[in-house]
Amino acid sequence: MERDSGLDIIKLSDRDFLRTLENGVRFGRAVLLENIAESLDAALEPLLLKQTFKQGGGEVIKIGDNVIPYHPDFRCVTRGSRMGLIHLMLIWMNSGST
Repeated sequence: MERDSGLDIIKLSDRDFLRTLENGVRFGRAVLLENIAESLDAALEPLLLKQTFKQGGGEVIKIGDNVIPYHPDFRCVTRGSRMGLIHLMLIWMNSGST
């Protein structure tokens, strides 16, 4: 049902979570990251901070080792433990993003 509504639900422990996340970024899908803990995969930091840049005339973002076209309709929602969410808030506050 979630896929039909345009929402991909993934956990950091899923073996294909990076591929699903990359597809969400590329095709402008909404992605729900579940079970966010205090430690995050370093590949997520550019995404959480929306560190996009121009390349070849388009907006892209680096996720892990891959540079992915960034679709403007992409949305990322997180759900996890209270400590995990506090950790995410600190990342966003320290980045200067609002």
